[in-house]
Amino acid sequence: MENNSVADYWDTLEDGEQLELSPELTARIKKRSQLRIISLRLREDQIEAAKKIARDKDIPYQVLLRSWITQAIKTEESKHTSPSRQPQPAVYQYQSDYRYPGVCLVGRNRR
Repeated sequence: MENNSVADYWDTLEDGEQLELSPELTARIKKRSQLRIISLRLREDQIEAAKKIARDKDIPYQVLLRSWITQAIKTEESKHTSPSRQPQPAVYQYQSDYRYPGVCLVGRNRR
């Protein structure tokens, strides 16, 4: 059985020759290109905990974090779009920000 590398295959292609991709691979590439890079600041212990859990699940930790965010978004969306859910009055909480003395932050929480 001959063992060829991908590089060997690429070397056999003529200049300008188009490579035909499977529909599945094309779909995966398109889906991946829809991802947008963002910067998210997490504490070191949060990152390490996510990496440990990801290792236990045998997946990259970025994939794990993305799946957690996706699950949280779906959960929150279902709370707000559920037909059985009655609108709740807004509850405002005031708290001072230690970084800016004399400034109160207003946060809206739902009960």
